[in-house]
Amino acid sequence: PHNRLSRNIVEDEDGLSYQSSRADLQHCRDLHQSYIIGMLTNLGSLSLHQIHSMLEMFVSHDDSDRCEMSLSDLHTILRALCNADMVDHANGMYSLR
Repeated sequence: PHNRLSRNIVEDEDGLSYQSSRADLQHCRDLHQSYIIGMLTNLGSLSLHQIHSMLEMFVSHDDSDRCEMSLSDLHTILRALCNADMVDHANGMYSLR
C-alpha cells in the first residue's frame, strides 16, 4: 500500500507525468508499453480510446494505483512507440509495424 500524500508528480524524459516515486516511474512506463504491445499483437488496430479503456481494465489494482495515466500520457507513449518504429498510426488507429 502506498500513501498518495507522500508521492510527487514525476515527469520522465518523454514528458509523461505519473503520481508516483522515481523508483516507480520506469516500472509504470514498462508496464504500459508491454500491455500496449500485447493488445496490438492480439487485437490488431486499436484507437487511443480503446487502448486507454483496456489499460484501465487490465492493469492490476496495485499497479493502477501508482501508475494512473491520462489520455494525454497514453498519446505520448504511443507517439514514442511510433518514433521508435514499433507502432504505426493511421486514420486514428494504432497497430504494430
